[in-house]
Amino acid sequence: MRPLAHLACSSLLLGAACTDAPTSDKQANPALYEGDAPGECTDGADNDQDGYFDCNDNGCWNAPDCEGRSPEGDADTDTDTDTDTDTDADTDADTDADTDADADADSPLAGIERVQVDYSLSFDFQDSYEAVLESWGLWDCTVRLSATGVVEDVTETTVTGFGPWLVTEHDCGGDLEDSVWTNVSGEAWSTLHITTDDTGARTLEAFLAHRDQDDTAPLDDPSSNGQFYITEIGRPLSGGQATWADTEVTTIDGLIGLELQHDLTVEITEGTP
Repeated sequence: MRPLAHLACSSLLLGAACTDAPTSDKQANPALYEGDAPGECTDGADNDQDGYFDCNDNGCWNAPDCEGRSPEGDADTDTDTDTDTDTDADTDADTDADTDADADADSPLAGIERVQVDYSLSFDFQDSYEAVLESWGLWDCTVRLSATGVVEDVTETTVTGFGPWLVTEHDCGGDLEDSVWTNVSGEAWSTLHITTDDTGARTLEAFLAHRDQDDTAPLDDPSSNGQFYITEIGRPLSGGQATWADTEVTTIDGLIGLELQHDLTVEITEGTP
């Protein structure tokens, strides 16, 4: 007899929901059987009235007339064996070699192999507030930094190298101790922005020290983005050297005068022609 309740709930073993099994006439009248009399497994009748007949009924599954038959009653004669022996071998050997010339090789800056940058920032506070400033941990002071980079990337207008980016002198206190971004590892990328005119004369336009290699252009909030930069320099890079100086006057809290002095020296080293 087909165990209807068991089959209806067998999916419960796989975590599926169990539903009630349908009630058949066979369950209502146990006297009805399929295959309990000769010929019932081949008479085409549903003798136990459970919706299944002959070899499709579990009562006939072991009957001689149903041997070798599938549960649906069909004799399984499928002898199909897949003899497909696909011997297609892909012999396409890609021999395409990239022969494109590096665009950077045509840059007017291609010969630069090394950059050296020295920068200082001096703070000169208004003397009449000296006592107040010292109570804040502030006084006249200077920060000096040095960047040395072996050039690793060249474009039409930039050269970028990697190497030491260090504070070489610092006698400032208070909040001025972090007045200029420096990489805690003591190394950074250094990028020079240089323009070249038709005569080959070069002009230093900007200098950037940056933590991330691709950040060769100024970003907003440079300190948070691991950058320090000076733009709008506009000084000739003659004999491999350019210098720039600028004085900036401002106030603290709109009251205490402060003069900032910037000094920058940049040197480049080119390879032997």
